[in-house]
Amino acid sequence: MGWSTEEVRAVVSAYFEMLGLEATGSPYVKADFNRKVREVCKNRTRASVELKFQNVSAILAENDLARIEGYKPKGHYQGLLAQQVLAHVASAPPLHVERPSDLPLPRPPVRDWKAIIVPRPIPLPRPPLRTPLPPRHAVRIDYAARDAVNRRLGRAGEEFVLDLEQRRLNAAGLSDLARRIVHVSKEVGDGLGYDLRSFNDDGEPSLVEVKTTRLGPHAPFFLSAGELDFARSCEEEYRIARVFRFGSAPGLFFLKRIDLSSLRMEAQQYRCWV
Repeated sequence: MGWSTEEVRAVVSAYFEMLGLEATGSPYVKADFNRKVREVCKNRTRASVELKFQNVSAILAENDLARIEGYKPKGHYQGLLAQQVLAHVASAPPLHVERPSDLPLPRPPVRDWKAIIVPRPIPLPRPPLRTPLPPRHAVRIDYAARDAVNRRLGRAGEEFVLDLEQRRLNAAGLSDLARRIVHVSKEVGDGLGYDLRSFNDDGEPSLVEVKTTRLGPHAPFFLSAGELDFARSCEEEYRIARVFRFGSAPGLFFLKRIDLSSLRMEAQQYRCWV
């Protein structure tokens, strides 16, 4: 039996509520939202609702938008579902960046720093685009764009990576180097192309650019033209520290300069002359 408009709306509403909570680092229980949907869709099973959530992930993945990592994209979705996702995005209020504040974000507790650092995730293939979201509406749910301008989140992520770098060097018996790490973006200023001046295990300088999100490891991130130019031309060791799920169950992986050539990048702005 096909899903009704009321049922599909319940799925879409629940999905975006979960995604919004995840994007702000707020805890939630997926089973609670599945149950909430089944209160509307009384003849649907838990598994069928889960599949519908995966279908929503597929629509977002096709449009390079952040999705809930726990719901892997599943294609062959219902046309009505695509229509309702479009309707939700079109009517969603624009995202707002947190107001500037002198209060730092709480730093996630670290029990085992080695467990936080994980290998770079395997790149996901881009699914064929079946349901394009209107660009003027898609920006309303572009959590990656909000991350990019959220200074409190960015600074908290930098301090988090600084702490991990100090722990790594101390564990390697390089306490003198751990004390010499410089939080460049804080002490000197932004715009240099990197945030931390650290050291590798051989004692050589290592420049680290930190990108932080509360979403999962596959959430997109932004590099400015200046940051990209610096990364490509840097003569010292250069790394991007990608912090994900910041605030809940943080993880971190590093991208080296050689990895930049394998990233899929899309221009977001143009410089124009008349």
